Amino acid sequence: MTAERDLLQRVLREYSPIYELRDAVLLGNAGGFSGACLWRVTTAAGVFALRRWPRGTITADQLRQLHGVLEKVVLEGINYVPLPARTADGRTFVEAEGHLWQLEPWLPGQADFWQHPTAGKLQAAMQALARFHLTASLVGEMAGFGVSPAFEARQRELRAMLGPELERLERAVPAGHWPEMDELADQLLARVRRVRIWAQQLLDCRLPQVPLQPVIRDVWHDHVLFEGERVTGLVDFGCLGIDSVAVDIGRLAGSLIGENQARWREALAYYEKVRPLSPAERWLAAWGRVTGTIGGGLVWLKRHYLKGATWDRRPGILQRLRHFIERLDQLRASGLTSRPGGALDARPNVA
Repeated sequence: MTAERDLLQRVLREYSPIYELRDAVLLGNAGGFSGACLWRVTTAAGVFALRRWPRGTITADQLRQLHGVLEKVVLEGINYVPLPARTADGRTFVEAEGHLWQLEPWLPGQADFWQHPTAGKLQAAMQALARFHLTASLVGEMAGFGVSPAFEARQRELRAMLGPELERLERAVPAGHWPEMDELADQLLARVRRVRIWAQQLLDCRLPQVPLQPVIRDVWHDHVLFEGERVTGLVDFGCLGIDSVAVDIGRLAGSLIGENQARWREALAYYEKVRPLSPAERWLAAWGRVTGTIGGGLVWLKRHYLKGATWDRRPGILQRLRHFIERLDQLRASGLTSRPGGALDARPNVA
């Protein structure tokens, strides 16, 4: 503990004296799975989150660009994004012990949508995302039109996971050393098998070209903080990059409401009150939501059974698998998988 406190003090000394360490609580990864380590630190200036980025996940130049986008959107009035503090010499991060570190405000609120899923909270979440997108498009780097890089990658990866990798997974389960994981893996694989042909047809759809701009790319239930029905924070911008807003819409709405088609339409309507979507963006968001439902659980199975990954937060992994099993059940119940050719809604023209 003394060595850890000494390290934290050394990092904080790079900042103004008002950030002198008074207390620190190690949160580990704070419930996330990115590998980042967080401390809740108390200083003379208040309470902050001190984030240590995992080695090799982000470069100093990438972190400068990320912080540059956050600074611009905050200056434009987006007050629910944690803007990293600047060091005494003006930097937004510190390099120590082979890691990059950043100090950011501790945002109030809880990620409790699943515990209290109201229409008001869904509206607040979707409109907070839309305001971020709208602001980022004005102050960030625009990249014209193109196919979503994230969704192109998902097409490739999910085709592989629904092909030979699915048979490899089925042979690898059960492994026997984690019975709870084995049980959920069997359930998830059975559900994926039922929608496999439809999913492969969906993956064969040609993705439309859409506007590309700075987006979060990893915004989901646990990264949206609420006080009552008010969004008080969007957190964890480690994956921020140039892509389509559809990536964020499908990821966030899917994590909040799953495959409930009525609530999906509500979520899009809430978002579009702030930032209208083109037919191509609307279709692409639905494509992203559904393919996320199909592939989300398979990603965790692949990491564990084929790549040997283990995690300290086993209950969190099991919760994620249950979440995707429930969404796969909702997907079949929705009737989407009975439509020919992987159809979703009205198919947009593609370039």
